[in-house]
Amino acid sequence: MLTPAESVERTQTLIKNYADKYPAMAPIRLRDIRALSKVTQNPEVFSDKIPVYFRVDLLRLIIALHILSNHEVDYFVYADLDMKPLTKKQLFDNETLQNLQKYSIVMARGGCLGFENGFQIISNHKKHLLEAIDWMLVELNIRRAYNALRGDFYNVNGRQPHGPMEPLQQIVYDSYPAMFAYFYHLEGIGRLDIMEIDMDDNGRLRRMYEVYDKEIHGLEYFGLRQLSHDYSFFYKGREYYVSRSKIVPTKKVPLPPAGHNYN
Repeated sequence: MLTPAESVERTQTLIKNYADKYPAMAPIRLRDIRALSKVTQNPEVFSDKIPVYFRVDLLRLIIALHILSNHEVDYFVYADLDMKPLTKKQLFDNETLQNLQKYSIVMARGGCLGFENGFQIISNHKKHLLEAIDWMLVELNIRRAYNALRGDFYNVNGRQPHGPMEPLQQIVYDSYPAMFAYFYHLEGIGRLDIMEIDMDDNGRLRRMYEVYDKEIHGLEYFGLRQLSHDYSFFYKGREYYVSRSKIVPTKKVPLPPAGHNYN
């Protein structure tokens, strides 16, 4: 996670050269992620023991929460470096502004789940969104990382053919639908349910629904130790299904397809 001092100096020189050449461009400042409390409190999670894509996916959210919670800005925009730049008008078109007003978040359109996290805009106008991101994306995955470090994380089949770190690769991205479900649940425009799947005494499939309560259910039902299979998890020997939201506000942006392979 540590960047050599010479790399920082070269980057600063590059930024200065661009600023001299394009004086109208927005200022660029480098900030040390080790100043973030979530990082300093969890050094092992952000060490090279953990897959890099997991750390990158998690850090962009931690940075967003830090900046928005401290009211440094009203809108946090993240874009992968290989995305083509957008003008302010393209960035905040009418549809995007309407979605930000309603949901406080917009993701890039595309991807296997209908969205990509290589581009996103998050605003600080809805505290429930920041709460949902912190709980369902950041805290959940930090705990998963600690389980993996203990050798206690598994794939959907409950096995570790490539070790406990391999299932972490895409797991932050895969956590977004549950985050949206929890956000809408907090906002009162949806409901996050946990369904227990069991057999009755006659061998018939039985489903029991329970409305999610953070204080009662915690995070165990979201796969702290195992990847999900169609959003179902095994906990204490029983199978549970976590409801997910299909509503994810997106916009079309010039973002190349994800270049890494999680398999």
